[in-house]
Amino acid sequence: MRDVGEHLAPLEGLRGIAIALVVWFHLWEITWLRADVHIGALVVNFNAIPETGFVGVDLFFFLSGFVLFYPYARSLFDGLEVPTLAQFGTRRAFKILPSYALSIGVPIVCGWTQFASLHDAFVQLASHAFFVHIWSNDTFGGINGVLWSLAIEVQFYVLFPAIAWCAMRRPVPTFAALVALGLGYRLVVAPHPDALHQIQQLPGTIDLFAAGMFSAYVYRALATHAPKLASRQTLWTTVAIVGTLASGFVVRGAFDARVLPDWPTSWYVWGRTELASSFVVLTIGSLYAVPLWQRLLANPALTFLSLISYNLYLYHQPIARALLAARIPRWVGASEKTDAVWGIAFSAVAVAASLTIAWVVTSVVEEPLVRRGRDASRGVEGRARSARV
Repeated sequence: MRDVGEHLAPLEGLRGIAIALVVWFHLWEITWLRADVHIGALVVNFNAIPETGFVGVDLFFFLSGFVLFYPYARSLFDGLEVPTLAQFGTRRAFKILPSYALSIGVPIVCGWTQFASLHDAFVQLASHAFFVHIWSNDTFGGINGVLWSLAIEVQFYVLFPAIAWCAMRRPVPTFAALVALGLGYRLVVAPHPDALHQIQQLPGTIDLFAAGMFSAYVYRALATHAPKLASRQTLWTTVAIVGTLASGFVVRGAFDARVLPDWPTSWYVWGRTELASSFVVLTIGSLYAVPLWQRLLANPALTFLSLISYNLYLYHQPIARALLAARIPRWVGASEKTDAVWGIAFSAVAVAASLTIAWVVTSVVEEPLVRRGRDASRGVEGRARSARV
């Protein structure tokens, strides 16, 4: 049985997949570029991947739940100290806030984001500053359309210490209650005229976080209480494959449901819980799978995408929209969506520009500040220990 450290490579691969799905989805929204592969006379259709790429955000929420609760799971099963509230807040602030603030300022300075009036600017900036912009349709996508998920993340951070306290004492009932809350909330708001906006609030996504927390709990429970079972790598590789197929099946269901008049609202109600369940199977299986599976999942390309995923998420859509507005590159015909060659060229330019900007911001801003956050967190921990002595 291999030693379990803090570095869990399969999670990096999954995070890389998540950001790849989101970027592809947003590029498809602009280009309508089909994902068909021609093998002689055979045409293999992969259009379900970009057209349902929004599930990448659901995967991000799941991974956040895992990462946030993992230190608490290690405390339960390995006897480690849980992070203090100050440590938790310090690390999250250094990780999230600087890049978030920069991603708001850059589009404004570049002219990508414009406000109707000074009052509109104040409302937009204030609501984004307090991460409540998703509460109103007027501010939901007012500065950068992708920032809605950051509001959900930060709102979950505010609740997480209380949730973690409950999960440390009654883990399974806590996770079950969160899943029931997410599913029940979506069932209640689904008939509402503004159902999609309501579903994209924290209660409508909380079962994804809960599934990630549950996965961290099960992962450490297996390592501690069932090491022989956890060491059966072939079995867990099979579990990972089943989880992969299950995730694909759920995503295919979302793709097939797109013809419904209330799509994607109707799919989200049950589909989000089904997707979360498939993520649990995929993740736990991958964490205990054979090294080959883990290397395939955490390959260099996905690991690199994982490294820059936060800033790639923040910047890819504004960059793509700015390129479209500037007609870089130019298309032929009445509409860009009828020019497939343009779609390929545009996607290549947008991806290259987004990767470059994300890498620069990650290297210059995010990583140095994350290291400073870790140092500050250790300082908080040291002062707490001195006080106890």
